[in-house]
Amino acid sequence: MLKYLIPHAFTTGNLVAGVLGLYFLHMLQWETAWYFLLVGVFCDFLDGFFARILKAESLFGKELDSLADVVSFGLLPGFMIVFYFKDVFFLHDQLVVGGLYVIMAAFRLAKFNTQKNSYDYFVGLPSPAAAIFVFSSLLFWSDVFSKQWLLIFQFLISWAMIVPVHLENLKMKAITSKFLFITLVIIGSSFAVILNYKSIAIIVLMYYVLGMVLFQFKKKVIV
Repeated sequence: MLKYLIPHAFTTGNLVAGVLGLYFLHMLQWETAWYFLLVGVFCDFLDGFFARILKAESLFGKELDSLADVVSFGLLPGFMIVFYFKDVFFLHDQLVVGGLYVIMAAFRLAKFNTQKNSYDYFVGLPSPAAAIFVFSSLLFWSDVFSKQWLLIFQFLISWAMIVPVHLENLKMKAITSKFLFITLVIIGSSFAVILNYKSIAIIVLMYYVLGMVLFQFKKKVIV
C-alpha cells in the first residue's frame, strides 16, 4: 500500500546517505561525510514519524530500518574513527576501536529490535546519537583534546550503546519525555551560542545523563 512506501522511502534515504557518507569518508572529505550523516539522522527520524502517524509500521520496515542504521550509524562512524586516527596511532589501535564501535552499534540495533515496549524507552545510547557524538567530537573537539583522549572517548561511547541503562525517549508522549526535550532545547541552545559546534557532542552527553535520570524518576514517582 502507498502508506507503507512513505516511511520506506525515508529509510532508503537513510541508507543512501550512509553509503554516500562512506564514499566521501574514503575521499577524506570528513565534513561532507558529516553532512550525509545528518541527512541519515533526519531520514531515520522521519521514517519512524510517518510510520507511526500513518499506522504503517511493519516487520519489513523495522528490519529495513535496522539494516540502514547499521550502515549510517555503525559503519560510517566506525570508519570515521579508523580514517581519523590512521596517521596517529598504530594501525591496530584505530581498527580495534573502530571495529568495536561497529560491533556495538550492531548489538544495540539487534537489542532494540528484540526488546519489549521498544517505543517506551531506550536501553543504551541510541546509535544515531552515538554516531553524532563520534563525528562532532572528532571534527570539533580536536583543538581542545589530544588525539589520545579523543580515541578514548570513541571507545567509551561504543560501550554506552550496549550498557543496559534505561533512557527516556524523545517521543513527546510522557511528561518526562516532553520535559527532557524542552530542557535539551533550552540548555543546548545556550551551549550552542557559547561553544558553537563544540556543543553538539555535549548535548549528546546531556541527553544520556538526563535521559537516565528522568527514566528513573518516571519509574519511581509517576508510574
